[in-house]
Amino acid sequence: MNQNKPRISHLTIEQSIKARRINEALDALAQLIAENSLEMFSSQLDNCRTAYSYLTRYLCQGVNDPQQKRVYAGIVNDIYRLNDMVNDARVEDKSGSQYFNTRRLMKYQNLSIRQLTDTYVEVYSQLTQLLSAPEPERDGNACMQTAQHLWRTSDNIFNCVWTLPTNDIETFNDTVWLYHDFADEPLRRMILGAVTLSVLRCFDKRRIEFLFDVYADPSSSDGAAIQALVGIFVAAFRHTDRFNLSTSIGNRMKQLADSPNAINDIKRIIIQFMKSADAERLNHRFNDELLP
Repeated sequence: MNQNKPRISHLTIEQSIKARRINEALDALAQLIAENSLEMFSSQLDNCRTAYSYLTRYLCQGVNDPQQKRVYAGIVNDIYRLNDMVNDARVEDKSGSQYFNTRRLMKYQNLSIRQLTDTYVEVYSQLTQLLSAPEPERDGNACMQTAQHLWRTSDNIFNCVWTLPTNDIETFNDTVWLYHDFADEPLRRMILGAVTLSVLRCFDKRRIEFLFDVYADPSSSDGAAIQALVGIFVAAFRHTDRFNLSTSIGNRMKQLADSPNAINDIKRIIIQFMKSADAERLNHRFNDELLP
């Protein structure tokens, strides 16, 4: 056994894909699937391997296909996505990270977005009714308990959105429905934060396009629009290669680049970031140098 051979992981496979060593990435995925008894992904791997084999054969034969780049991008996206799913399945039950601990908890509690939405609407209505009572007649304990229940429900919604697997399309559609039809401004901002955290961890075209939609929506508050724009650029920084492989996301990025309003918003974000960084440095200097 070669002790110097690097251990196969989600990261090393991702690096092989970025370096365009596709066969190497496919072989590593096959080994990872076999070592972890994840045969449910074998057919998807075979499809990726077959599609890439056909593409390379056509290229070797000198076939001039105008759709070549689009086909290649589609195959590479499928391999990236398969790598993500295999990694999640491999570590889901044994990882001690906060993400997977939370994901296991949400799965154990069997809470759906629609259930949580019904609870949120009901508890919010109860709290509104309690707070509408004249102050002398207001039940302080009931208000406190109801507010805590509302906060716990909001927290569960955040965790559900944050840990949502990328292949759970139905639940994500429910999240979009909740955001647009039921959520008040604080809950909307919380959902945007959860979506941003989820795409920071794992690329998902649907969630990134949701952030684009929120930013482009004239009914979005200024704070929600800026938060969505931050999420877009955090995802673009984390997943530059995968952004470049998506035509639809590339077109929306071009729309942002051509929009004076978007350029001004990006400047505001950069200025705020610089101010925050300066404040952080001053805080460290005050605590580490002046106070002692």
